[in-house]
Amino acid sequence: MASLRIGVDAGVFRSYQAGIARYVRSMLCEMMKQAPSHRFHLYATRPVDPGLPDGNWELHVDRGRPLRPATLWMQVRLPELLARDRIQVFWGQNHMLPLHMRHRCARLLTLHDLTPLLFPGTMHYTTRLSSGGLLASAARKADLLIGVSEATANLAVRLLRVKRSKVRVVYEGSGVAGSGDSDHESAPPFDLPRDFVLTVGTVEPRKDHEVLLKALDDMREGPFLVVAGGVGWRCSAVFRRLRRFEEAGRGRYVGRVDDECLSWLYRNARLMVYPSKYEGFGLPVVEAMSHGCPVVCSWSSSLPEVGGRAARYFRVGDAEGLARLLGRLLTDGRELSRMARQGIEQARQFSFSVAADKTMELMQEAVTVRSRFGSARR
Repeated sequence: MASLRIGVDAGVFRSYQAGIARYVRSMLCEMMKQAPSHRFHLYATRPVDPGLPDGNWELHVDRGRPLRPATLWMQVRLPELLARDRIQVFWGQNHMLPLHMRHRCARLLTLHDLTPLLFPGTMHYTTRLSSGGLLASAARKADLLIGVSEATANLAVRLLRVKRSKVRVVYEGSGVAGSGDSDHESAPPFDLPRDFVLTVGTVEPRKDHEVLLKALDDMREGPFLVVAGGVGWRCSAVFRRLRRFEEAGRGRYVGRVDDECLSWLYRNARLMVYPSKYEGFGLPVVEAMSHGCPVVCSWSSSLPEVGGRAARYFRVGDAEGLARLLGRLLTDGRELSRMARQGIEQARQFSFSVAADKTMELMQEAVTVRSRFGSARR
């Protein structure tokens, strides 16, 4: 594989433990190991901590005249920086790419989800405007699009009106190292009961913590709930309900946690519930399964594709159905053990090592095509 100068949007690292940041960090770690001759140039408008080991990467913080929002900076300033550094391929995330380049540079866009088009009401107004407005244009300008699941790839073709041949599926891996042979007796990072149910994800409308809390309220003897994830937006009602759970000794909000703590939670939970209304992939599902943690999730978008036969499902928004399912599973140790074994096998299908290798192949393909047929400006 010929060496490449690869540009990366480092703005994702402003939220260190968020899902896309975890994805990019895991991918870059694998890419650097597999291709030490490549050079990775990370671009940001202000200092960020990528959390990467020393290696063949460097961070460029634009010290020029600040441009807000970041979407404007990406269109005005970033093309100048990419040309200055002779970047051969730029790798963008989710919804944004520089639309007009100043030199011959291939563009690869990873689509993590299509929330701005499918569920705009679950996003903050400003995020919806910036993401939704640029998504279709970025998809057209990209040399290749990566969908993180078949569900995401198919939606991209239908909603963004791009050719299927331009969209490739590259599954994510597990961002937290897991094993079924886990040490359940290691010191807990929090004062928690021995028996708890876990949910992981930013507290925001799309993740639908409400349906889980309602399901637990409907259960006669509901389990203790641990909620791990950052504070999103439009979440005050969820936190009011969570406070009541905490005051009653029925739950605990632990916030966004580091990988070591998250791994402990996965290993020690009776099961993990992922009630999201929509996901482009569903990284916590794979992470939980890789630790031997049984998974219950909504039958939505990519989640049946990722969870396979190892997970158990309920209809989106169906609190009563979720309550019945949890009541049955939590009293059936044999079924939970079966789900744990099946989950470990299912999780082995998803590897960041494989994902990184496939993505670098696509980068090389995009550069080759652009060098033969592309123009400097497009």
